Amino acid sequence: MSNMELACQNVVEEPTEANLVRLLDLWSADWKHQGRTRVVGPGAFEKYCTLGFFGHGGVCGVSIATSKRTACTAVNRFLKSRFPNGTWTSIAVLFNPRMGLHRDIQNMPGHLNHALALGDYTGGRVWIEDDKGDSTALLAGKGGDRELRGRWLDMHDKPVSFNARRYHMVEPHQGSMWALAAYVPQAYARSTEQHREALREAGFPLPV
Repeated sequence: MSNMELACQNVVEEPTEANLVRLLDLWSADWKHQGRTRVVGPGAFEKYCTLGFFGHGGVCGVSIATSKRTACTAVNRFLKSRFPNGTWTSIAVLFNPRMGLHRDIQNMPGHLNHALALGDYTGGRVWIEDDKGDSTALLAGKGGDRELRGRWLDMHDKPVSFNARRYHMVEPHQGSMWALAAYVPQAYARSTEQHREALREAGFPLPV
């Protein structure tokens, strides 16, 4: 059994933070998006991968990384253990993200983002827009800055579900941080049964 196969098996049998970090450290060596910027909102990261369904412009489908079915199933197994009632079609996986204030308007309305972060790091909380929040953030606009209300949440192996079509950002961190966000893009409305079958086989808990 290879190191990768063993890492996948360990996550499925025991979905702990340490086991998933080990799997992501191994798997990410093969990812093509290394150090690319501005793929997800304003910001940057050292490594990035989309698992599951994607939509870019008029093109949609199942990502190449999803063909690593054993690894994809293991990531879904971990997320299902943290979000047992959640549904999603896609997972953004980022290593050392630096994410400024943004919103994901390509997410399908009515479906929450399910996010958490893993690794050996400090900082890295998520700020989520909330009209009743006790914290503020400034949104720069052509007509001047606008103050938004929100709240800071610790997501270090602590599940956070929120509406990502509202503004959010990630606090700067120190150390090695893996961030995962499971979501449903609007493009999923154009999915075919073939797409959905591939997603089910990779362990995605699809919305009805």
